[in-house]
Amino acid sequence: MKDFNALTVEEKATLTSDEIEDFIAIATMGIKKANRPTEPTYDGFNIGYKEMYMVNIQEPVFTTLKEAEKYAKLLKSVSTRWEWGSDYPFINEYQNSIKTIKVFNKQDLDEHATELRHNHDLKSDYDGKKYAYERYNEKMSTEINRIRKEVMDAKNKCVEKQKIIDTYNEYLGLTDGDEEIAMKFLKVAFGEDVKIEE
Repeated sequence: MKDFNALTVEEKATLTSDEIEDFIAIATMGIKKANRPTEPTYDGFNIGYKEMYMVNIQEPVFTTLKEAEKYAKLLKSVSTRWEWGSDYPFINEYQNSIKTIKVFNKQDLDEHATELRHNHDLKSDYDGKKYAYERYNEKMSTEINRIRKEVMDAKNKCVEKQKIIDTYNEYLGLTDGDEEIAMKFLKVAFGEDVKIEE
């Protein structure tokens, strides 16, 4: 089979659907196959945790939301500029937010260390396969779209070329075969750089 990139515009324009699929199959032969991975089932267990609250500016941790809100309010009220030579530069006013974090029970973590490692390995393996599958799809799409676009562009060029030829022949008929006058009208219709290609 002829190389797709070596085909002329006319040859690309006249490809059948089956021939296009054959060229796509050839173009994608070098792409490493990857199947869609199945999300793993992780080991189930409960680990105790306590919600704590963190203000985003210096990230101190509080045991209650009330304490965190009080601290955030205090920081928001500070709006003093640095005095030159001061040993204590003050922060300007910031937009502060409070983030909720989970602090897990160390005893539960130690008890379920094997399951946690197993879950981590499952997740890492899944992420690697998912990445490979996404790259595979991306490369396949690139090749498929390239070939289909080149075929469509070739068809459009051939349609435009035939339109120019038909218009020129029509003008020749209207000007009793005067090629010079027909060409002048053709340039008005299609632009100065129009050419008649057989």
